[in-house]
Amino acid sequence: MKNGQVSVFVIIGIIILIIVGFSVFIFSKSDSGVSNVVKNKNQKDIISNFENLLYGCIDESVREGLYVVSERGGFYEAPILSREVYYYDINPFSNNEFVMGIYPYYMYSGAVTMPSLEELEFEYSKFSKDYFVDCVSKLSFFNESGLNFSLKDDVVFNLYFGEKAVLVDLNYPLIVYFDDGSFQFSSYERDFNYDISSKFLIIKEFIAMQSNNVDYVNSGFLAGLASENKFKFESTQLGKDVLFTFIFDDFIKENGFPLKISFVLQFNEVYS
Repeated sequence: MKNGQVSVFVIIGIIILIIVGFSVFIFSKSDSGVSNVVKNKNQKDIISNFENLLYGCIDESVREGLYVVSERGGFYEAPILSREVYYYDINPFSNNEFVMGIYPYYMYSGAVTMPSLEELEFEYSKFSKDYFVDCVSKLSFFNESGLNFSLKDDVVFNLYFGEKAVLVDLNYPLIVYFDDGSFQFSSYERDFNYDISSKFLIIKEFIAMQSNNVDYVNSGFLAGLASENKFKFESTQLGKDVLFTFIFDDFIKENGFPLKISFVLQFNEVYS
């Protein structure tokens, strides 16, 4: 056997030893910022299940935020310029005949008070962050699998409304502990194909037109806008105020629920 052939076999042997060595300690780092050292298959399975539930919390936080905050007019907590509205609750599982909703003014005393896109992103982000932290705290049943975790307070959960998507930029210093080690989740980025920015642009177009006439609702323009952009709307007279709800069907196609965005406009005259 020639020296060159011996060298080749030696190199192959070293490569095999390296592969075998890494089968004991597997190091991985994913695009979602997960850094792990897995020592056995049982730990690997537990981590994989925990990771799936964790990402499920992120997805649910985004979706829930889009629906809940939108119904509040894009605010997590009602702003000062808001209108309380009492209405009959038709939910058959509710014991209350009347419930109260609080909706922001998008036009008040002749001035446009609709929030900017940046303000909306901030409000949706606050809701999603709190929802995510609460969701993760409910994963404590993993303690029975010998897994403990700690989510620090400095979670950063930002949503950005792109042209046809919602970008999630999340930093969450979550450390998971085993009896003989630990690993950490640190960051996560993803685009969700939820086109919410165009919905607020439609409302912005309506507000811009309506601000030129604060005496009455331009029903013709609104009907045309709804037909062109394929949404429905409801309006409720509240003296000089009108509560509008724009309804976008099949916003998230997986569940088929409509997206509702509610807001109040104040007029100089009683709308009829």
